[in-house]
Amino acid sequence: LGFTCRKGLKPESPNQDSWFILKMDACSIYGVFDGHGQKGHDVSNFVKDNLPKLIIRDPRFRTKDMPALLVDSFKRMQSLVNTADRMKKLSAQMSGTTATVCVHDHQENKVTVAHVADSTAVLGRRIRPKEYEGLALTRDHKPNLKDEKARIEKAGGRVVFDGYANWRVYAKNARYP
Repeated sequence: LGFTCRKGLKPESPNQDSWFILKMDACSIYGVFDGHGQKGHDVSNFVKDNLPKLIIRDPRFRTKDMPALLVDSFKRMQSLVNTADRMKKLSAQMSGTTATVCVHDHQENKVTVAHVADSTAVLGRRIRPKEYEGLALTRDHKPNLKDEKARIEKAGGRVVFDGYANWRVYAKNARYP
């Protein structure tokens, strides 16, 4: 198991990455989160602390319904972030996080992945002794990709180029991302 964690270039900002590894007898869950915005580190830590609980407490955990469980857990997590923001326990109006979660069932030798945004999951596999290759398990949700832009616009969002290097997602009628 490996991961990379790199602090952004803004010296005034803390490292906004967080991650967890939850190892159990029959399976393991791995998660990585990359905060965005001024309070992104708070959002990524909040998700890191709460998302695994939502997953393992769901009765569908380790069943054939694992993909739906992960989708529903991500939606419930978004709702918890919104609630924490409304209660002023978190500042998530202008901040957020990516999320990538892999559930590794050791008995079935199966990996189920869910993700949002651009924290890529890669599976390393041995192709020869001492030689490995990486297999991307996710495709980044980048707003400059044609299908991703169409999905965002269909949901009522807008994709705007910031004039430098980034494409930003704006809520309907909002003046900021």
